[in-house]
Amino acid sequence: MGSAADRLNIPEHLRPWHSAGLEYLLPSGKGDSPAADSSGVQQSGAGEAPARVELSKEWEAVLAKSPASPKVAWTYFQLGFDLCGQADPARGQLLRQIIAHLRWPKGSSGFLPVGLPEGGNIVPEPAAFWTGIERLGASDIVCLGHEAAHVLCTNYAGQQTVNLPPYTLHVLPSLDELGPMLPHDRLLHLDRLAAIRF
Repeated sequence: MGSAADRLNIPEHLRPWHSAGLEYLLPSGKGDSPAADSSGVQQSGAGEAPARVELSKEWEAVLAKSPASPKVAWTYFQLGFDLCGQADPARGQLLRQIIAHLRWPKGSSGFLPVGLPEGGNIVPEPAAFWTGIERLGASDIVCLGHEAAHVLCTNYAGQQTVNLPPYTLHVLPSLDELGPMLPHDRLLHLDRLAAIRF
């Protein structure tokens, strides 16, 4: 059933059910809105990935840095800097710690930015991102930060999970937000990634 810490991110009224071994609840089916349900999950069909485009040589170079056929693709707004020669060592170290904590199989994590740097700024290119994701074959995307989530999903409204069939976008706090957190608080956010199965 997991550790006691697993219970901290479960609403109080659901904890007795969780303690009894219940892991999943099906939605009641009430309401026709495609908006997020009470769990923070945006329902399927609520968004679409943009049309695919031909990738520039810069995007091809970034795509080549990712492992072949990763199960999960990671992204965050500043990743374009980190993959294009302007890396922040502290960000890289924190991301390595996070991935090591998850103990996922080697080669299961790929990295693709939401945009590339130009003139000292990241220029968002969602169509290039989704084209790259399609080529990588990753079905789960870990998006660190709301800024990147807004680039990838135009109708993003703060949900923790967004279903964009055939992809699932898992939105966590940004690395800038995760870095100063107490380890226990950070783990509460990372525990949400346990839903990703290998």
